[in-house]
This record gives sequence, C-alpha cells and structure tokens, in this order.
Amino acid sequence: MSTCIALTKYIYPLENPILLSSELGYTLDNPRTAQEIELIKNFITPSVNAEGEKSMTMKVAPVHVRVMLNLEYLINHLSALPEEQYAHKFYLENRQTESLELIAKSWIIIRFNTKLDIEKVLNSTHYLRILSIDETEKNDYCEQLDKLSSYCQIVSILTYNDERNPYMGYSFILNPSHPFEIFFSSINQGVIEIIDRFASNTGMLNPEFKGEHVLGEYWWLADRKPLLNWASKVEEILKIKIKKVQGEKIAISQKQSPKDKLIHIGGRLKIAHEHINQPELSVLLLVGNIEYLLTRNPDTNRFNVEDSISRQFKLKCGVAINEADPSVSLEGLNKELSEIYSLRSDFAHGNYTEKKDKWDLYKVVTDLFKYNRMILVAYLNNKVLIDYLKDN
Repeated sequence: MSTCIALTKYIYPLENPILLSSELGYTLDNPRTAQEIELIKNFITPSVNAEGEKSMTMKVAPVHVRVMLNLEYLINHLSALPEEQYAHKFYLENRQTESLELIAKSWIIIRFNTKLDIEKVLNSTHYLRILSIDETEKNDYCEQLDKLSSYCQIVSILTYNDERNPYMGYSFILNPSHPFEIFFSSINQGVIEIIDRFASNTGMLNPEFKGEHVLGEYWWLADRKPLLNWASKVEEILKIKIKKVQGEKIAISQKQSPKDKLIHIGGRLKIAHEHINQPELSVLLLVGNIEYLLTRNPDTNRFNVEDSISRQFKLKCGVAINEADPSVSLEGLNKELSEIYSLRSDFAHGNYTEKKDKWDLYKVVTDLFKYNRMILVAYLNNKVLIDYLKDN
C-alpha cells in the first residue's frame, strides 16, 4: 500500500497533518515534499494560465496575481491571531515566493491509502503514466478515490451551514473530471474557482474594504472547526461493527455496516450533485437515500406495495426529522413529503405526464438535500432509533 493525495477546496498552511478518519485512513495535510509540490503546481498551472489569458482580454488582474496583492492583508490578519502563528510565519517567509509555488505549497490535500505505486507513476514520463499502472492497482486507486469522494460528501452535507444559499450537493473535495487527472497538466475550472475564492476572502481582510464582510465558501479559518467536529461524529459511527450471532436472523438494518451505508449514501449524494441539471434523477437518488436508511419492503400479501412504502416514507421521515430538529412543523412536513413521494413514484414508473416547472423541481431537490442532511444527523445522534425505524 502507498499513500496518494487528492485536492480539497481549501488553501491554507497546516503546521501538522490532521487526522480526518483513522477508520478509513484519511489525513488532511499540505504537500510536504518537492515532488508533491511540483505535482500540484503542474496540475494547476494550465488552469491558471488559461484564466490569465482571459483576464488580460478583460483588463483585470489574473486570479493568482490577486492572491499575491492581497497577501499582506492576510499576514496582518493572522498577526492578531496567536493560534495562527505557523500560518503567519509561513506567509511572511513566502511573501516573495512565486505565486503558483505559494499556492501549491499551501493547498490542503487529503492523503489516502491505495495499492497504486505512486512513486512509479510520478517517475514515469508524462505520456506513459497511465500505461505504467498495473490494472489491479489502477482499479484499486479508482475505487479508493471514489470511496474518499463519497466520505467527503457525507462530511460536506453535515458541515454546510450557509443560510443564504441552499445546499445543492457541494463537497469540500475537488472531484476530478478523470480519476488520474491530478497526474497530468489539464484545465479544471474548479481550480480557478478555488483560487478565486481564496483571493476574494483575503481581499475582504483589507481594512479599507467597504463591502459586507461575508467570507465565501471554503475559507479554512471559518470551516475548520465545524468540519472537524462533524468528521469526529462520523468517525464514531464508522467504527461500529455488525454483530452477527450464529443461528439468529439478521435484522434488515444490520445487513450493511454503518461504514458501508454512509459510503453508499455519500456516493449517491455525489451523483445527485453531478446531475443537478437533471433534477428528476436527483429526486430519485435523494429519495432513494432516505428509503435506504428508513423503509423496508412490505408484506405483499397484506399491503399494496406502493401505498405501504409511501406511508412508511412519510411516517418514518417525520420521526427522523423530528429527532434531528423538533422545531420542524410535522403538519406541514407530512404534506410536503406526500408530494415528494408522489413525484418520485411518477418519475420511477413513467407516469410523469404533467410538465413541471424546472425551478419547482430544483426546490424539491434542495428540500431533499435538506432532509437527507437531517436524517443523517438523526442517524449519527441516535442510530438505534433509525435502525428501529428500518426494521419495523
């Protein structure tokens, strides 16, 4: 096994690695070796250069230039924070460093384990990198990266708390367009968005800034505490193992481990986000997550299947959501859940004939992301209750 890296959407110097999940072997860190820094720098350079050419035609400063222009504001800001001495010292010592080098050095990465021989890949020539990878190693790398992305979706949906904008499936990991993208020089729009956010957030630290000081997404100093707190909560449930007693029937809720359940749900959250412009698919995926945690197949000899699952969906969702947030109106919730499940059934069975406004569907999707989050919170806080709802 070797350690590979994936990029997050955070740029900030870390004094030491931060354990994200011991159960899954994930650690937050900065690139520490010259080879790692060069890998990230080579990956982001084409995107930055493409954005720079566009900025020149618009007669505005390229994003990496704005990072360096605003660096003094960040240094001054950190000087007043005793707990950020390392970051303050890092930026002081690197204020003359070339911009892409500085960004690459302070990009927060996630380290994860895989059978892929990372040294062999990095030491191969550019065009032979993929060809040099053993098929077993290649498949394992893709599988581990996919699992990491699913995990990050779970932590992201729990961490997101921007009341100005509804959650639509965003993740704090930079999901590549191709699993091996980081090993090549390619244009990734996400890279520019991340650097641009960093530049914008540092710009707002300017004491002469007259606008509203609302820091944008993926500002490490704001997100660090909630992200690590939720990661700790998730870690508690990842460690729970299924207890199988010989001769006893396994309850439906115990057929998959909590780890398998969360990775499965995270993967579907990721796909729902990737297909956000196809809200019908997102509805099916997000309702499916709720069914996966809460509902079971009814006795077909006693119940109409569709009617029974619909009743389960509304009742069990109401209980789980109330567990997460008792302030939610159950009366209004019942009507909304009924409409959501009816819509889901129409999509699933091809009965959808009425043309529904796209924006109305997006509203359903944002509500479903919200309910997915609340039910996940209930699962983390009271697994026994959620398992009971699944089994009964």
